[in-house]
Amino acid sequence: MFSLYGFENIEYTYMDYGYGFDKNKAKLLETKHTIDNAGTLSSEQKRLLNQGKTIQTPKYPSNSINIKNVLDKGGNIEEAIEQNMAVIWYEGGWEYGRYIEETKKEYLPLMGMSMDLNGNKVMKKLVKIMSDDYEIKKRGDYYETKLDNRYPLFFAFNEEVCFITNDKKSIRKFKDGGYDDSLSNSEMSDNMFYSYLNFDLDDYSKEFEKKMKDGMSRSDEILFEIWNEIAKSVEFKVDDDDYSFEMTFNTKESDSNTLNDIITLLDDNYKNLSL
Repeated sequence: MFSLYGFENIEYTYMDYGYGFDKNKAKLLETKHTIDNAGTLSSEQKRLLNQGKTIQTPKYPSNSINIKNVLDKGGNIEEAIEQNMAVIWYEGGWEYGRYIEETKKEYLPLMGMSMDLNGNKVMKKLVKIMSDDYEIKKRGDYYETKLDNRYPLFFAFNEEVCFITNDKKSIRKFKDGGYDDSLSNSEMSDNMFYSYLNFDLDDYSKEFEKKMKDGMSRSDEILFEIWNEIAKSVEFKVDDDDYSFEMTFNTKESDSNTLNDIITLLDDNYKNLSL
């Protein structure tokens, strides 16, 4: 049983490919040389040194330095330069790999999926197995982890059902007798297959709506607005007994009937659509 609630704009960090320093592959020089031997440092290099990072020296690219010995005593790069302090030196240790930290924004579809259970022993065992490959945190009544070290994933289970989602609001409702306003227990239990898709664009962020409109013609934008005036959600159901399929298109509430709303909207906009 699957449900799509909408979209959420998330920000995450990940390690991209580039040159970086590996301490285990570098030779630590036993003698600490003063920082003036490194050459003239840029503002960015000073910032990185103050963060405890290791940088290649401008004067000797095959050598690297960090000022962790200075930082440990409460100092910083400005003091190290002013007093020409001895700092930590390395030889080598730079290589190409996943060393560059990048930040990215991405639209994440908010989804949920439920599965019927006959007891929770299998799920408890599965959690232990998953813990070998994923960092799983217990959050009271539910568990939290990440896929590919970036996408949030929440799951909870009892003796009868397991619910998996990337929407924190939905997982918090699990112990309250429901998974989301759109997934009622009756729908889930009465149908072999149940799926809900949220088509209400008002539930999406303004940034997501703007992105959807990018590149649209004027007629496309009008159709987009018409859709947003009408659409709320669509449900798919398959009955257990006769395997009959049912699709329900849910519209937003209004004082008149749905057909009249559609005809009125098209009538109000047909001239613009013909442009």
